[in-house]
Amino acid sequence: MSATQKLSTTSWIVMSVPAAILGLSLWASTAGTATAQPRELSLKCGAVEQKSRLSPLGVQVYQGFDGWFFRQGDLESLFELPDYAVQMLVNVDRALRYKGTHLILLPMVPKGLVAYDFVPNDGILSDMVYDADLAEQQFDALIQGLRATGIDVVNLNDALRTDQSFDKQNFYFKRDIHWRPAGAHLAADFVASHIEKLSGDAVGNVEYTVTETAQDRLRSSLHVILNELCQSAVPAETIQLYETKQVVGSLDDLLGEDTSAETAFLHVVGSSFTAESNPFPFNDFLRSRLKQVVGGFSISGGGIDQSIYAWAQSPEGLAKKPKFAIWELPNLSDFIKQAPEMNASLVPAIVGSCEKDLKLAEKAFTDAAEVQFDLPEISGSASNYYLEYKFSNQALSNFELSYTYVDQPVKKVAFANPPRATGLSKLYQTLPGETKTPPVHVSLTIDNGMKSAGTVSLCRFPNEVNDQQVQN
Repeated sequence: MSATQKLSTTSWIVMSVPAAILGLSLWASTAGTATAQPRELSLKCGAVEQKSRLSPLGVQVYQGFDGWFFRQGDLESLFELPDYAVQMLVNVDRALRYKGTHLILLPMVPKGLVAYDFVPNDGILSDMVYDADLAEQQFDALIQGLRATGIDVVNLNDALRTDQSFDKQNFYFKRDIHWRPAGAHLAADFVASHIEKLSGDAVGNVEYTVTETAQDRLRSSLHVILNELCQSAVPAETIQLYETKQVVGSLDDLLGEDTSAETAFLHVVGSSFTAESNPFPFNDFLRSRLKQVVGGFSISGGGIDQSIYAWAQSPEGLAKKPKFAIWELPNLSDFIKQAPEMNASLVPAIVGSCEKDLKLAEKAFTDAAEVQFDLPEISGSASNYYLEYKFSNQALSNFELSYTYVDQPVKKVAFANPPRATGLSKLYQTLPGETKTPPVHVSLTIDNGMKSAGTVSLCRFPNEVNDQQVQN
């Protein structure tokens, strides 16, 4: 049985449920969202649902009780992943296992699911119905389905259910998309417990202290825009700040991790939730709990893909062969549109440079804006092979690859390096595999009039990864 066949839900379709379709009478007493007494919205934000779509947010926003606000994406009731997106995740997992790294997926639990008590009108909104019970069931089912493929996934909803003393109001900010430090702490403890179960030697000997310092105003773009959209002033939220220090007991402690060491213990890739530049000290809480050096590679504003792609190429990232890698995912719906491109570029970037019998051909090129490469004859699906370009110029960003076939039209593939991950000097692309015959030639054009010297190689995926490749 294939990985996608094991996943009972066949597509991730992140969607709201129109009230006109469901019938409002069926939803008037939704279990998770019913309130005993009528409640009023505390802020005057007339027509915020319509105005927010035209604001810099570009998405619809709903006002909840007690100063809470929800984006439309926070109030989804159905969660499913397309087969090709699931297979992409399986490919990434297999490629990392080939490199000796255990992948742990960490999808963010939806804000509406955590704060459903503050969704107005029992979830019956102007243009949709939100059912927290259904959302919880669907979110759990998605994670169980991914686990059935062999991928290790942490369900943060389980963390909230396990710790009944945790106040769910402290998981997310009311007027920001991110988790509060308390939510990051709960998540870090839950993930650390998971790692400890996976590895008996998870707890190290590097002592850290994470202590509360001052409180500050949360600087949130959502809060700024809400103040422009609402008729009444929208109060700012405060954030608890923390300070992390390594406990130094010897010269070895002072030196910290041996940067020349070949193997690391844990790396974190993801978005602004886990970025070291933001005041949500998820990584620090992990360091303190596990007593391990934790490498932080998340990129604020980098979405689901930029940090992991840059980490795969970094000499301080995957090259350090971390035992574990946490991939924090802020919005799984992005997989719908990004999975094919990620399968074509991220998977070979993780496998990396090919050697020995895995390298079928190589060509060097001098200072050029266009690189021509005749491909040797290959057997089986073209998607079992990939290209690796190495550039001397690390300022390159946009490329176009044109694949020539004997009996098919030329296929063009545009690719851009992640805009928030600079200094990349390699480009990886899986050969298109949707045609019966493989391409015989590829032409790479560097955009923006830029040039570079370098090499291009045709590589075969290792057998451990080869049979996991799918057509895009």
